[in-house]
Amino acid sequence: MWRFGLFFTVLLCAYSATATEYPRPGSLLRDEVNVRVGPGTDYPILWVYRRSGWPIVLEAEHQRWYRIRDIEGEVGWVSRHLVSKQETALIRGPDAATLFRKASGEKPIIKLAPGVIVRLEKCTETACEVRQNGRKGWIDNHKMQRVKP
Repeated sequence: MWRFGLFFTVLLCAYSATATEYPRPGSLLRDEVNVRVGPGTDYPILWVYRRSGWPIVLEAEHQRWYRIRDIEGEVGWVSRHLVSKQETALIRGPDAATLFRKASGEKPIIKLAPGVIVRLEKCTETACEVRQNGRKGWIDNHKMQRVKP
């Protein structure tokens, strides 16, 4: 009986280690991504994204498809091979955002225009460390628009 209990425990641990939790952040991998009504090419296309790196949230998975939500709250299904699990954000506002060398806002590196997409590395309560075109630095959280899971 103890062997069955041990087998069941090992099986349960293996499943929980590989199970993906949703929702989770992500982004689009290509410049053209079809968003569909349901999980498969038999479903009609709702709209087409035309921007690689666009921030999304992965809400669910069905076979090779993810149900996603974007910055505007729109929901649809996208093929898994068109999605990255890399979190991104959009620079927002009427003014450019400054990329700093330090999280404290010291040593400015460059200004990023509204609409620029950045890859998020790590975040604190006030700022995120980001990458954009080979540059790495920190941006104030209020200067970015993220999709919250």
